[in-house]
Amino acid sequence: MVSNEDHAAYTNQSVDEIVELMALLRHHTGTSHWTAQVQKIAGIEMGLPMFMVLVALHRDGSRRVSDLARSLELDISTTSRHVQHLVERGLLEQIPDPTDGRASVMKLTVQGEEVFARIHDARL
Repeated sequence: MVSNEDHAAYTNQSVDEIVELMALLRHHTGTSHWTAQVQKIAGIEMGLPMFMVLVALHRDGSRRVSDLARSLELDISTTSRHVQHLVERGLLEQIPDPTDGRASVMKLTVQGEEVFARIHDARL
């Protein structure tokens, strides 16, 4: 389980560094190598776009799928598919939006935080 102290250690700066490194990795090695490394380290099948969802939720907290799509510059249907895969893997959960009870937001689960931390610590 990720403690509050560990969670606080992952600053926006380190998350931004991950995003930049991932962009470089995508250009230099392709995504299949990255996906294989994640499988080995985190024990879960996940491509870069799904990890970007984890990064955004870790950095910004709970968000609507439409907000995630905008911030990741992805189509909402693509983002919805990534979110659904992450929910099925137990990394995200859907909760009521605290500002609008009619809507819902996505939130990292404890397992999602742990997977994020393992990948972050491996400096993929």
